[in-house]
Amino acid sequence: MFSLTLALVLGAFIGLLALCSNGSTVIPEAEGKALVARTAEVRGLAAEHSDEHLRILALAQHRVHDRDLIAVLYPTAARDNVTCVIVATAGDDGYVFLQGEDFRILRTETLEAFTQRTADVDAGLMARFWLSLA
Repeated sequence: MFSLTLALVLGAFIGLLALCSNGSTVIPEAEGKALVARTAEVRGLAAEHSDEHLRILALAQHRVHDRDLIAVLYPTAARDNVTCVIVATAGDDGYVFLQGEDFRILRTETLEAFTQRTADVDAGLMARFWLSLA
């Protein structure tokens, strides 16, 4: 009975995990978010705005695998092994993190800088980006 319960719990847990993957390495989205939550930038957001206003969202996997989208958003990082794009916000402040293999943060920029840098990107493409965060 215990092994059946354990198998059901593990199966449910695995089923609930959204994964960031680059094809050969699988990075659980929850762990990627947890790493970002420990950064000085996100700790600063939480201190300034309180934890209850802090949101940490990851780009949906089908968008992470959309190399055209990544190439438009991060032209110099498109050749890197991008596995996650994570957005942390609190109030009007925030950061956008680009992650690679082994949870390595490839790039961090303020939400304001990201928004300014992508201001000329096609509105439909940006809408797909923002709507694909979860």
